[in-house]
Amino acid sequence: MPPGQFIQHLLLATLCCAAHTPPVFSQDSLSGSQWQLFPDQLVFRPLLTNPQEPRLGLRKEVGNSRMRLDIGMALDLLEFTPSPGDRLRLGVTMFTYALTTSRQGLRLQVDAADGFFGGYIAYGSSMLAGRLRVLHHSAHFVDGHIDPSTEFWINGSAPVPYTRDFGEFLIAIEWRLARNFVSLYNGAAYATLVRPSEVQRFSTLHGIEWHNDNFPGTLLGKPVNCYASYNLTFSGIPHYVGTSTLEAGIKLGHWLNGGIRVFVGYHNGLEVFGQYFQMRDEIWNLGLVFDVW
Repeated sequence: MPPGQFIQHLLLATLCCAAHTPPVFSQDSLSGSQWQLFPDQLVFRPLLTNPQEPRLGLRKEVGNSRMRLDIGMALDLLEFTPSPGDRLRLGVTMFTYALTTSRQGLRLQVDAADGFFGGYIAYGSSMLAGRLRVLHHSAHFVDGHIDPSTEFWINGSAPVPYTRDFGEFLIAIEWRLARNFVSLYNGAAYATLVRPSEVQRFSTLHGIEWHNDNFPGTLLGKPVNCYASYNLTFSGIPHYVGTSTLEAGIKLGHWLNGGIRVFVGYHNGLEVFGQYFQMRDEIWNLGLVFDVW
């Protein structure tokens, strides 16, 4: 069986087994462990500036017509609480991001798109959090990459059969200093299947996130958070290079709940779209993201 199919079958079997596992303790038990189906919120929220995370929003590049559209979700399906304050969850995630380069009337010209689907196990406590994801990633050119006058691919660049089936593990530690919250994370990923062969199987990611809920005033009774985040990824194509992503802005709404983030972003390094995996860019963008968890 190919590695990609093995990962998909393993995820399906794990989710089915977990969904049929009966509760081992009653809900009113104060000291025992317990199971819960569809728990509230996410125990491990998507990283703010790691490009490969589920989001709902857009980022408009400054100085050109390119825009990135994000559509995605993550859902915690099942929670196991081994002790008070510790939460272990099983979840699924699916997301995609697309590159638009221009528009014709009201129709966006979508040049490329990357899709992800898979599952994860996440852990959370008062200061420590962790996540193990298993994902399938594929990249594609779309109709916006076709020259309408010739009906051929623009610049003669045909699609690359880009695929990554990978597992990713990371750990985050959070500190609270007065009204400031700081989270530091480190992780690594390994792909069991890669195409094309120039893509290295191993990669790492590192980052820091900060937010402050002491912004003066509220909006319609909801808090306003200032935040900033930085992500650094090392990946090989085949030589390893670093890719930096920075974001700073405000979130309207409680930090742990749904809301809207408005920000300025900066990206320097490898393209996030798999069809352009060998290209580097340096861009500034303005973004709007809806947090729906």
